[in-house]
Amino acid sequence: MSNFLSGLAVIFSVTAGLFSGFAAFQVFKVEQKVETSSSTVADLEKTQTSLVQNNPAVSAPSNASSTPANIASPANNVGIQPGQFVQPTLGNLGRIELLGVKRIQNPKTGTRNVVNVLYRVYRLAEKPGPKSLISISQTTARNPDTSEVYKAYGERKFAEGGSVLLTLVKKDIPEDGYVWLKVPEGVNALDIYIPETQAFKNVPIAN
Repeated sequence: MSNFLSGLAVIFSVTAGLFSGFAAFQVFKVEQKVETSSSTVADLEKTQTSLVQNNPAVSAPSNASSTPANIASPANNVGIQPGQFVQPTLGNLGRIELLGVKRIQNPKTGTRNVVNVLYRVYRLAEKPGPKSLISISQTTARNPDTSEVYKAYGERKFAEGGSVLLTLVKKDIPEDGYVWLKVPEGVNALDIYIPETQAFKNVPIAN
């Protein structure tokens, strides 16, 4: 009986030793993982710190909104909408629509003191007559704030055709053209006067 009990004691002792060794091994593995994770986190923190020091933009939150410094104000960056500026010409024989009024670079000076006015001429009358002439090259503009008047740039050279004879415009096919105006930089809107046409008031200049 004593031998049997002694055998059981030995078995329990060996089993306990095995469990103890297994537990110690598991603890060792966990410690290794913790150390590895800590090391990885530390390396990441060092890398992030280095990136921030070398590139300050990295420190900004990814969802932070930034506003470019060169955004133009709405007053001088707005375009013309279709049908926004339409006026009768030569009484009611036709009409003129402004398609775009945009500031461009002066080819001689390199400054942006020229405004390109794109227009479209519609013929409404069946027989406008031989004198239905619109002298586009004589277009002028006025500053609605200061009343300063601006003339066409380059006269006929920088006006498509220089003039439009309404008799030659087909009734179902309007005619497009342009005229340049010499307008100082900083002016954001114009009153535009095309001969034989009602005035276009407070037209915005797009950049």
